[in-house]
Amino acid sequence: MDNGNSIFDTLLISGSALAGWLFGETGRAMTAGAAGGLIRHLMDEKFHLVRGLLAVLTGSICATYFGPAAIRFMEQNPFYPIDSAGLEGSAYFAVGILGMSSGKFVLAVFNATLRRVDRKEG
Repeated sequence: MDNGNSIFDTLLISGSALAGWLFGETGRAMTAGAAGGLIRHLMDEKFHLVRGLLAVLTGSICATYFGPAAIRFMEQNPFYPIDSAGLEGSAYFAVGILGMSSGKFVLAVFNATLRRVDRKEG
């Protein structure tokens, strides 16, 4: 059944929907968090493509879910006078970096615990 839409029309509609999402609240949060995750990954000594992609994904997920809490926290801070647009971007970026750092910390503790258990059993 032909609905009269060409491939160009479909691409235009899909591109418009993607742009609307990307420049909306969630898209901005995910983009800033992904940038934070990328910066955190680039600060490591070793570059690994898969780990970099995971860092970007983790940063964007952390910013999406923890970003609103970070915004509320930063709004309460009297030493951080910034407009609301800058505050949101800063909060999402910071959550992306902190999400990656805390994730690395949790994994390091988990790996150290596993090594300690292996030494006791072996």
